[in-house]
Amino acid sequence: MTDTRIKLSPEMQSRFAAGHDYDLNPAKNLDFLSLAGAGAFRSTANDFLKFLAVALNPGDDRLSKAILRSQAARTNTVAEGFEVAWGWHFNPDEFIHHSGRTYGFYSFMGVNKTRDRAVVVFSNCQNPIDDIGLHLLDARNELIPTNKPIVLDEVTLERYVGTYAVTPTLEITVTREKNEMYTQATHHPKEEIFALARDQFFYETGPSRLSFRTNASGMVIELIVREGGKDFRAVRK
Repeated sequence: MTDTRIKLSPEMQSRFAAGHDYDLNPAKNLDFLSLAGAGAFRSTANDFLKFLAVALNPGDDRLSKAILRSQAARTNTVAEGFEVAWGWHFNPDEFIHHSGRTYGFYSFMGVNKTRDRAVVVFSNCQNPIDDIGLHLLDARNELIPTNKPIVLDEVTLERYVGTYAVTPTLEITVTREKNEMYTQATHHPKEEIFALARDQFFYETGPSRLSFRTNASGMVIELIVREGGKDFRAVRK
């Protein structure tokens, strides 16, 4: 993977795509000063396909063994049979994927062992692109359980509007536009959520779930985000 770097050469920099935010406005790329492994690598689709070729058909070489070790320790996640490992997400049929976003960019990679297929999708816009990758793999229904949104009345939806604190520096703001609901985390774009049931919502772009907890008086006091097998609690301010 000779075209994958943290620090780009002048020639690589000349090929580096210009990023765009959620509203398609130009966005400056994020330079990681620490935790470089979390998102500082720049790469090309061709380089990532080399990596995914090994993940799809591992051999006896050093890289294959490292990839297999990274997939060995797993834990349950948002639904029965779905698991996560060291950066990998699995479904019961051994479909493997991972995606991520930084300012101005979004990326997706996936391996469908059943279909002997690997896909990588890069975007110079931070809107989610998981759907594109899943459709290229012919695997959307295998990865994300079918969610059937329901329609809640505006009075019910208004109960959820507010700001919820995950930490002192991370908040999730819930807003409403008539019957449409949105969440926006600190330094993240606004994303639409859909009602699965009363007090239960989901994102169309992934398996994350949101639930609102009420007190004895029926007042919404907490937002719980279920993602990667963990619950992230946000207290209403």
